[in-house]
Amino acid sequence: MPRWSGVNPALEMAGGIHLWSSGLEQTGGIQQYSRQVLAVLNHWPQAQPLRHFALQDRVVNDPARDRVFGRWPPLLRRYAYVCAAWASALWHRPRLILATHPHFLPALLPLKLLGIRVVCSAHGIETWSRVQGSAALPFARADGLLPVSTHTAAVLALCRDVQSRQIEVVANTYDETQFAPGPPKEGLRIRLGIAPNARVVFTLGRMAASEAYKGHELVMQAIHRLRSSCPDLYYLVGGDGDDLPRLRALAAQLGLEKRVIFAGRIAVQELADHYRLSDVFAMPSTGEGFGIAFLEAMACGVPCVAGNADGSRDALDHGRLGFLVDPRDPAAVAKGIESALAVGKDRVLEPEGRRLHEEVRRCFGNDVFAQRLRLALQSFGNLEGR
Repeated sequence: MPRWSGVNPALEMAGGIHLWSSGLEQTGGIQQYSRQVLAVLNHWPQAQPLRHFALQDRVVNDPARDRVFGRWPPLLRRYAYVCAAWASALWHRPRLILATHPHFLPALLPLKLLGIRVVCSAHGIETWSRVQGSAALPFARADGLLPVSTHTAAVLALCRDVQSRQIEVVANTYDETQFAPGPPKEGLRIRLGIAPNARVVFTLGRMAASEAYKGHELVMQAIHRLRSSCPDLYYLVGGDGDDLPRLRALAAQLGLEKRVIFAGRIAVQELADHYRLSDVFAMPSTGEGFGIAFLEAMACGVPCVAGNADGSRDALDHGRLGFLVDPRDPAAVAKGIESALAVGKDRVLEPEGRRLHEEVRRCFGNDVFAQRLRLALQSFGNLEGR
């Protein structure tokens, strides 16, 4: 778990906080974000008593998680969750309820009648798809919105009746204990079938045909363009999904069957080694709310290439920490990868990798995230006093 430092802010959360989340046990950016939020709240005295309700989890393994609902039949799970969380709110009267996913908002808003403040996190496409028409109404009625990037904040600002005072950007963080520069695990290259001295471009992310916004095909097209100048370049792809057959076919079409390695889902304990094996992390996406993977890669000292059309800009500090490219232009992606390869050469030998690691920690480290989250919750706990 991440490292967190506690403080004693002046504003007291008199009734504590209730946390509504989809769960912690599944993989994914929102689940990781929820784990990090819980870690902050667990170590913040003003959040106590803290009660956590997890929709999809099956096991209670932390003292704040009062109820889990993953063992309920799918048709009853949401109803049981809402009834239990409502009953707890009616009985305990928390000062504030924080939801880490906007699909909880419609069920949360009636609790405002009890004087309970309602705050909701906002990430990427699951938020952007709700900003039009009647679907946007819950955002306007929330006391506070916590977008993870300025891009998502700008999308929320387009919602009718959403006020700027309702929005506080709280950028994502990463697990500082897991990601740092260093050599990869011995034997990983052999296991993946990558030549000893070859250069590696890495992408990590779900390959879903319904979304297809991570930019895998753009990276393959870019590597195809770089074959003459970088003949030893491999493309390592981590993750799974129903878009995998299309991407395999594209690799074959481009003549890259032997240079594109589909590694499948990567175990959490091996993720840092895959970053360390790589020379560049590239994900020129068009629908990323933020991109925690960028932080993990840079914390391992790996230079990043990201799209300039979504929340990835925030993860790279608007280009200061990496290379922002047009995510619809293979030539631009190829140029970004080429530039990142030049920066990333011999990065493990210092000082470039260590410098990038320290910059990411300074901008997006655990303590920074904790401070931003606490300040935002303080302000939303007493909006009239702002």
